[in-house]
Amino acid sequence: MVAPPALTWLHDVRIEDEKAGLKELSGLALAHDRRSLWVVCDETARLFQVAFDGRLNPDATIELPNDDIEGISLDPGGSCLYAVREKGNEI
Repeated sequence: MVAPPALTWLHDVRIEDEKAGLKELSGLALAHDRRSLWVVCDETARLFQVAFDGRLNPDATIELPNDDIEGISLDPGGSCLYAVREKGNEI
């Protein structure tokens, strides 16, 4: 019998950089390189790349055309990143 997939909690990491506008996470996705996370904050119109230790990569920050982004997801091929905007239920 094959065991079902499982998650293991390793430790807490604080992800925050108020100067950059990253105060309250509203969505995150594992980057395709599996070495970092893409995170979004609904208070700013920015997409941030964050290392697993919580450090922000300022060179990878992307300005978004809209604010109020609530969630993000990457396509399996790695060519697109989708952002969900709460106002208007838009992707």
